[in-house]
Amino acid sequence: MKKILHFIILISLMLTLIAADSPELGFLLQSVDVNNFPNLELRLSVWDANGLPLDSLSADNFALETSNGVQLKPHTFKFTDSGTINIALVLDISGSMAGQALNDAKAASYRFLDRLTEGDQAALIAFSDKVSLYKNQFNPERELDFSPDLEKVYDTIEALNAKGGTELYNAVYKAVDLTSALPQAHRAVLLFSDGRNDSAIYSDPEAAITLAKDEGIPIFVIGLGSAIDRDYLQRLADETGGVARFTPRSSELAQVFDDMARLLKGQYLLSYELPEPVTQPHETLQFSLALAGDSAVQEIVLVDLPVSPVEPEPAEIGSQETEESLAVQPESIDAAENIGDTQKSAQETIIYPGQNPDDGLMAPEEVVEGQGVLKTIDWYWWVLAGLLLLVLLILIIRRARKANKKPAIRTCMRCGYRLTKDELVCPQCGEKRIKTS
Repeated sequence: MKKILHFIILISLMLTLIAADSPELGFLLQSVDVNNFPNLELRLSVWDANGLPLDSLSADNFALETSNGVQLKPHTFKFTDSGTINIALVLDISGSMAGQALNDAKAASYRFLDRLTEGDQAALIAFSDKVSLYKNQFNPERELDFSPDLEKVYDTIEALNAKGGTELYNAVYKAVDLTSALPQAHRAVLLFSDGRNDSAIYSDPEAAITLAKDEGIPIFVIGLGSAIDRDYLQRLADETGGVARFTPRSSELAQVFDDMARLLKGQYLLSYELPEPVTQPHETLQFSLALAGDSAVQEIVLVDLPVSPVEPEPAEIGSQETEESLAVQPESIDAAENIGDTQKSAQETIIYPGQNPDDGLMAPEEVVEGQGVLKTIDWYWWVLAGLLLLVLLILIIRRARKANKKPAIRTCMRCGYRLTKDELVCPQCGEKRIKTS
């Protein structure tokens, strides 16, 4: 089959891992590439029950099964410790981080950045309070958009100071929203925090989780100390397909950050050849990881696949049905000829107005009554024209109503500020609740 280029592929990755025995064993599908269909190329990172990267697995640890139950073996298999990644670093610099904790967090961040290589990009959202939810508005002292220029990230982290509150919910949401603007695959959010959301400004704890799940963006979490909102941080990781690591001491942050970098940069590359021909545009695959009695499974749903036409099987020459269909009796042939002659004679007896009998048959404009054929009536054309005019009139009325419809007015429910149609948060007071009238 020739190489298929530029056909639409929607990959729906179920990021919630389904584990047979241990829910902690898992993997992150960084990308699923079908540009060389029917070849399927997978890129993934794998971790154990402690959230530590696994870099010594073999092809036998992975399995791919089609919807028809066909088990596929990898065509190629390799591991690389320099896979590409786009990562948004979200660092807590609230007042509780002042002192040694901030110094250790900076050093740990440098260690993470040291693991990045050519082709990687990083963004930075260092947060305390006053986090703007507009992803195109950055506080230059502590926020950076995605860029391969990592020196800016190093320099900005070096200049950070700890002060203020903890707008955790808004910071995570902004990082996920910023990451969603990148092409799918090879993207993630890494959150570090030592506390819990304490902002007086309205914020939604579910917003970041919902957006991350919709966009397929995993959130990896590092929590420090005992004052953290551990349940929420764990949910951020579990419900988006990431990993959560917790440590009581800031001196251990460097190792945890380094583990996260090795986990995201360490990627297995597997390719499979899907069976042909493809007879339906949708295909659901079960991709699984098994290790020491534990397992994790993810569904991969491919849609809009190029379907191969199924040719009908040719009839077998010499079969009983063929022989019987060819064995026509002479009496049947004579009868068919007589029927044909009768039909021809009947057609030749129908004469239309103004037609010379010697001119042969013509397309009738109107059939004379009494000749055994229904008369063509002109009134049904008027009915059809009337229906078309009615439909046109309805469309014109709807368009006129739509043109006269006043645009909706959107105002802030807290301060009454009038917002544009593109503003999701009130720029005056930060309120998210919007009234439309």
